[in-house]
Amino acid sequence: ILFIILLRCLLFLIIFFGFNTLIISNDLIILYLSIELFSLTFYLISTIHQNYYTTEAAIKYFIYNFIAGAFIFNYFF
Repeated sequence: ILFIILLRCLLFLIIFFGFNTLIISNDLIILYLSIELFSLTFYLISTIHQNYYTTEAAIKYFIYNFIAGAFIFNYFF
């Protein structure tokens, strides 16, 4: 149970870092990467302590969003 608490704290720190970089970004690529950083971290937080179906759906959504973000990043930048 200590591992889950540490994992959740680490994920919230990553979200905090993503929001801070979103606020101070002055370049479009930093803005995009910070939005991707905290959105992907939110998907990981939603999978903690859920039943099988919600975990499966969140992991699929995470993978699809990661692939779509990579294509968008490759196309625009």
